[in-house]
Amino acid sequence: MQKEPLYTIRTLALKSGVSMHTIRAWEKRYQALRPQRTPGNRRLYTEEDLARLQLLRQGVADGHTISLLAGLPTTDLWRLVHGRSSIPAEPETMEHSHAVEALLENSWRAVQNLDDRALQQSLHQAAALLSQPVLLEQLLAPLLQRIGHGWSEGRLRILHEHMATIVIRDFLTTLRLACTADPEAPVIIIATPAGQLHEMGALFVALTAAAQGWQTQYLGTSLPADELAAAAHRLDARIIALSIIQPSDDPQLPLQLEILRNLAGSETILIAGGGAAAFFAPLLDRLSIHFIAGITQLREFLARERGRGQRPQP
Repeated sequence: MQKEPLYTIRTLALKSGVSMHTIRAWEKRYQALRPQRTPGNRRLYTEEDLARLQLLRQGVADGHTISLLAGLPTTDLWRLVHGRSSIPAEPETMEHSHAVEALLENSWRAVQNLDDRALQQSLHQAAALLSQPVLLEQLLAPLLQRIGHGWSEGRLRILHEHMATIVIRDFLTTLRLACTADPEAPVIIIATPAGQLHEMGALFVALTAAAQGWQTQYLGTSLPADELAAAAHRLDARIIALSIIQPSDDPQLPLQLEILRNLAGSETILIAGGGAAAFFAPLLDRLSIHFIAGITQLREFLARERGRGQRPQP
């Protein structure tokens, strides 16, 4: 007997953490869901649809493409997401490569034209089509690099950089807050140390952790070591993640890291990454701060620590 539909698309989006725009795109392009329709052509979804959508969201966050996931039965999706099975990595097709390139060019053009709405539209389209690692590493990272070069070479003004930063920051925050955290999952605090003002790397980390089910607390830029340690103790955080972008010769960073290591205690895991982190590798090693070389390594590290850091039942 067929179950009665329960949810409108708006309710489904709120419950699943997947935007309405993305749900529609996945349905239209990949037939990922097959909702029932009212006489007025409104979509209606069942509990089974909600469960499938949550599995699709997690699969995309784990690095699989929606084009591959959408064709799997829900039982196979469950096995994949819960580590009971695996599927071969999907080879990057020419079509996929062209899609990423087109999205990057559309986003770049929107920045050049100071068109925040066009940039928002391009980013949301990318979120609907790309896996999360591809979104971060092949679209957003190159876009931010291109914006930085454009500003330094005089092809963009500061106003272009500010507009793009605001749109991308809001976009990443929306994706992060849409992720559903397990209340028993460990806590990770993400910030940049005092004197470090570039936050995009930290936002990448926050989204990656949230997509893996961590309870994330993003605290922004230039946070003094004593405040980071206080937050870790207050929230019983398992990990403090630091993004270190520039400068690579930051004179106050060594002392800040020393203070944080002492105040946070040996039970709190400290990790650091970003463009300038490698310059401090000997110091990081001495302070037992794990150096993370990129998003792929971050995802692997968080996956290992997730089980170890599970919160005990009250």
